Amino acid sequence: MWADSDGWNRVKNTGDGACSGKGMWLCAGGYLAKLHKADLITRCYYLMENSYQNIWRISTKGHEVLLQEQENKNYLSKQGL
Repeated sequence: MWADSDGWNRVKNTGDGACSGKGMWLCAGGYLAKLHKADLITRCYYLMENSYQNIWRISTKGHEVLLQEQENKNYLSKQGL
């Protein structure tokens, strides 16, 4: 997902025409699947303009993990690490 990643330059052709940057799109989908499998995010479906849209939200478990990591980071910075 970084600006200098070579994934932005990869070109894929899936039959509907070539698409540049498809590697980053695939990378993001794979990362969302891993977060979902770990129960750190949840997926909601909303009907918008006659089509369903996926909306990803952080789960309660994901929120707790982020708070714990922030506390660890604050602790380490206070220790000078």
